Amino acid sequence: MVSILLFSIDMFSKQYMTSNLNRQIIVNNYLSFTLIFNKGIIFGLLSNNILILYILPILIISIILFLIIELYFFNNNKLLDIAYTLIISGACGNFYDRIKYGAVVDFININILNINLPIFNIADINVFLGVIFIIINNIYVKYKNVNKF
Repeated sequence: MVSILLFSIDMFSKQYMTSNLNRQIIVNNYLSFTLIFNKGIIFGLLSNNILILYILPILIISIILFLIIELYFFNNNKLLDIAYTLIISGACGNFYDRIKYGAVVDFININILNINLPIFNIADINVFLGVIFIIINNIYVKYKNVNKF
């Protein structure tokens, strides 16, 4: 249910931006909105690689299916529940874009200390946070197991 909500927020934000953003909108020195269509993988890497068009969808579907099976049948860890939910919603959002547009809709542009980060979207935030939660969980489990003895 939460995955559907997060997916919907991502889809709404992308629909709004593709319908209304025809130029860069600068909010402040750190945040602006710039619409791009990313044909590559994360941060636009491999955007000119035609092989990505064939391998990436299979990889995305495989990851989504693995996480759904893990989440609903084998997992009893609440932090991993949250992590998998975030990753599933983000992967589905970006996968939907690839089907609809042939690329991922990105629009959030952050500038920190005059360093322009790659443009991203809500789905990317979800995937990023999900991965962070998995890392935190793994560190916690490792720390917990080390201190048992």
